Amino acid sequence: MAEQAQVRMLSAAFPTPPPYYKHFTKQNVTKVRQIRKEAATNSDQVDVESLPTELRYLIPPEPPTDGRYKSFGAQYDLAQPAQSLAQAGIQELYPADVVHLDPTPHLQTLTRAVLMNFLEMVGTLSVNPTQGPEKVEHLQTLFFNIHDLINRYRPHQARESLIMTMEDQLDKIKAQIKSVNSAKDRMQQVLGEIRLQAATENKINTPTRQEKPIAEDTAGTSDSVQQAMYDALDQYLDD
Repeated sequence: MAEQAQVRMLSAAFPTPPPYYKHFTKQNVTKVRQIRKEAATNSDQVDVESLPTELRYLIPPEPPTDGRYKSFGAQYDLAQPAQSLAQAGIQELYPADVVHLDPTPHLQTLTRAVLMNFLEMVGTLSVNPTQGPEKVEHLQTLFFNIHDLINRYRPHQARESLIMTMEDQLDKIKAQIKSVNSAKDRMQQVLGEIRLQAATENKINTPTRQEKPIAEDTAGTSDSVQQAMYDALDQYLDD
């Protein structure tokens, strides 16, 4: 009886929270976090069976190996192909080749039909409530068609999303290349200024060979070039 009551509770239109939500307290979350940290330090896995009952629910279950899972009391199988509206016995309200065309007009038409049928249902219920189930079936058919049409359009949506992602990555790469080229041009300009400044200072400050040995002359020129380089780089970074 308890299991049947739980199944009815999970399969309701607005199911109540499962009873184990009470175990998700700050104290239990902190405990589980510490247990996971210790297990990761020891390169071990958390033994769920050894944990207290109030902590077991905080460890998420392993993904299903057979592709089957439950959601709100209903069983689902990932390996089972999706049924078409015709296979499910539902009337199709849009052309079969709409997937290869633009589905926007059909979605707009179905949305308007939903609003019209909802208003008709409200009016019918105020006059003759016994005709309400028929209007509800019409609305269900419309919603099934809208949902199926959106699902059939998923591959196109995925392609468009991939195109937008690739275009965004391309724009970022172009911006990086432009930044690198700008930095390269700036550094070439800085190096050109360094060479010109070093050559000018070398002509002014270089003594004759009779006044200074060759080794000292070379060392002084090298120091001058390095100092000019440092000054130019400092100015570049400040800009």
